[in-house]
Amino acid sequence: MTSYTREEIRGIALVGRMVAREGKRDELLHVLDEAIAVCSQHEPDGALTAIFHTSPTDPDLVVLYEHYPGRASLEFHRANYERIPAYGELRARMNDLLVAPVEIVEVGRQVARWTRTVPGLREASASSYARYRREEVEGIAFVARFPALPGKGQELLAVLEEAVPPQAVYEADPALVMDFATSAASPDTILFYKHYPTVASRDEHTANGQNLPGYRDRRLRMNALLAAPTEIVEQMTPVVRFTRTPKTEEKHQ
Repeated sequence: MTSYTREEIRGIALVGRMVAREGKRDELLHVLDEAIAVCSQHEPDGALTAIFHTSPTDPDLVVLYEHYPGRASLEFHRANYERIPAYGELRARMNDLLVAPVEIVEVGRQVARWTRTVPGLREASASSYARYRREEVEGIAFVARFPALPGKGQELLAVLEEAVPPQAVYEADPALVMDFATSAASPDTILFYKHYPTVASRDEHTANGQNLPGYRDRRLRMNALLAAPTEIVEQMTPVVRFTRTPKTEEKHQ
C-alpha cells in the first residue's frame, strides 16, 4: 500500500533558471554534474539536495532546485567560487555555455517534506559522489507559489499539507516528493515543489481535484485563504537528483 512519510525540514530552498546557448544544454548539465563532485570534496556541510531539470517546452532551459541546510552553508558554497581554483574554472566553463547569468527565481525557508513510500518498490540505479548519492530520475515536477491573505500563511500551509495523505488512498500512482516552504520575500506566500512519477499521475491528481468531493472541499478552503491565484513558477522534467549522505553514514564509507 502506498503511504507518505512527513519530515519537518529546515534550511533554504533555491529555484534557479539557466538558459544554455542553442544546442549546449546537455553540455551544461554535464558541467553541473562535475560541480557536484567538486562540492562534495570541499563542502562538509553543503547542499542537502540538488535536482537538475530540463523543460518540456524550452530545449535550452535547465532548472535547478537546491536545498541548503542554512544560510551559512549557502554562503560558504558561494565563497568557494572566489577562493578555490576548481570552482572558478567550473564557473568559467558554465558561463561560456549560458546566454545570460543564472536567474534565482525563488528563495524559500523549508518547512516540511512528504515522501512517498511503497513497500517493495525498486530504487533507481544510483552512484556515489563522495558525500553525494547520484540518481537519475524522470517524471514531471513543478514549483508553485500560493500567496495567502495577510496573516493566513500558516493556515494555508495546514490546508495544503492536509491534502497530501488522501493522495495515497485515491491515486494509483501519486506524487513521489512534495516540499513545502515559506517564501523569503513573504512569510504568507507558500512555495510548493512536487515531483510526479509520470504525466499520467499528474493528470489523475488534477482530475480528482475536479471530481472527488473531498478534493473539491479542500480546494474551496484553500481558495478562501488566497490573496491571488496560485502561480506555477516552473514546470519541468527531473533528470538527476543528488542527495547528501548523512554524516553518520560518511564514517562507514
